[in-house]
Amino acid sequence: MKRLSWIFVGVLIVTFLLVSSGREGLALMLKVSLEELTDTSQSIIVGTVTDIRSQWNKERTAIYTHVTISVEEQVKGTSYPREVTIRQPGGKVGDIRMKVSDMPTFKKGEEVVVFLEMEKGKEVLRVTGMMQGKFSVKIDPTTGEKVMVSEEKVLVSSGCNLYREEQKEVSLEEFVKKIKAISQRKK
Repeated sequence: MKRLSWIFVGVLIVTFLLVSSGREGLALMLKVSLEELTDTSQSIIVGTVTDIRSQWNKERTAIYTHVTISVEEQVKGTSYPREVTIRQPGGKVGDIRMKVSDMPTFKKGEEVVVFLEMEKGKEVLRVTGMMQGKFSVKIDPTTGEKVMVSEEKVLVSSGCNLYREEQKEVSLEEFVKKIKAISQRKK
């Protein structure tokens, strides 16, 4: 009887996830705190996306997207040239699209704050924490202030309850100060 109850609870959770996610897929990932993102990132930059291009790997088994960002501010880490290029799996080449869930999306001309790390064993930058390591900078229409917006859809577990966590807007200036304070704490 107890086993049947657990199976029923599992079916309910899966059903809830499928229904609440609508037509898009939903992947669960562990929520990473700002402290963890900052600590595990080798570099954090503020910049503007200047180029996005997708291409096949050498073996033509996967598509990677290369995102070039003009660096306006180095918040943490070693100084980079005025532009950095990050690589992430997924993209579209011709009529073929490879989609990887939980990867951040970028738009040309978009201002962003990006947490970066080197891929293990490669000299290639990637976003730390997948979509959790990329924030868009928008202008608050009420105050005219630059604010941070995360594209992640966070599903949080509280005991047996699952809910979508509300995303709070924070000013770019406040966000950068907080990251710098976290970085200084580790020194």
